[in-house]
Amino acid sequence: MAELHPRFTGVARALANIKETIICRICLDILKNPSVIKCGHSFCTLCLHTLLDKSRTKKVKCPLCQKSDVTKRSLQSDVRMKNLVDNFHKLKEALACDTEGE
Repeated sequence: MAELHPRFTGVARALANIKETIICRICLDILKNPSVIKCGHSFCTLCLHTLLDKSRTKKVKCPLCQKSDVTKRSLQSDVRMKNLVDNFHKLKEALACDTEGE
């Protein structure tokens, strides 16, 4: 990424901080179709399904805190995290448009 104009560095730094919040700690990518589990951690639904499919008991512990039991039935869509991901992409695109040609 090219050097940003000083007025945009704060926005870029904030976007980097938000990105850390919306990373799936299983695939290490930005959350896709996020699901939240009982302990409050969020992961990509597909990542959780993949973990559960590999488990003989069809139950796993939270990959981060090892506290919550996770089953396919216990997964809940994480609407707030999905909105955060969507807004992150919009802000990132707006920053790219605003800094084009600088």
